Amino acid sequence: GTDSVGQHIANETDSLIKVGLIKSESKKADSISRPTYLFIYSGIEGFSATLKISKWPIDAAIEGFGALKKLERLIESDTAIKDAYLGLGIFYCALAKAPAFVRGALNMTGREVSFEKGLDYLRVSAYQGRYTTETAKQYLIQFLSPYMGHEKDEKNKVFRSLEQQYPKNPFYLFHHVHEDVCLHPDVITRSYIDNVRKKTEK
Repeated sequence: GTDSVGQHIANETDSLIKVGLIKSESKKADSISRPTYLFIYSGIEGFSATLKISKWPIDAAIEGFGALKKLERLIESDTAIKDAYLGLGIFYCALAKAPAFVRGALNMTGREVSFEKGLDYLRVSAYQGRYTTETAKQYLIQFLSPYMGHEKDEKNKVFRSLEQQYPKNPFYLFHHVHEDVCLHPDVITRSYIDNVRKKTEK
């Protein structure tokens, strides 16, 4: 609600990020647990980068690039961890919208920043992941276009799958209705309203 509250949340989040990074340092883990530690560590590091990207794009790019390299290393060492693609997807989708000089700096490392590549990575996590399926689907909802044909259809499928998986959770229903009211008011018919009322009663 205010800048001071926002700053308090930012400080608290930063403190939790530091604790998380210390606890998930992969050097502390045995060989069996190391990939999981690396996955958690790089996920926290990547999340931290996304929080900084609007105010400190260069710092965010450096931190995010570090997380990206760890996730790529993890995928190379253990192809079964599909959840690692969540971080890659968020990184590419977020940086595709970053200032041009940040994208250019990343391109110089041999990695082309591609929004489509980010969506593909999110799809791997959303449809093949074990722990991050719902989170990846929420990011897909955020990044998929509400207007382009195949992306719009996929977005609706993701909404429906979450609503069916959690029929008593109002969040997904509210999120879906909110998007329809804002972006697709033509679908708000009498039958649509009646259907929402039935779901709401559950």
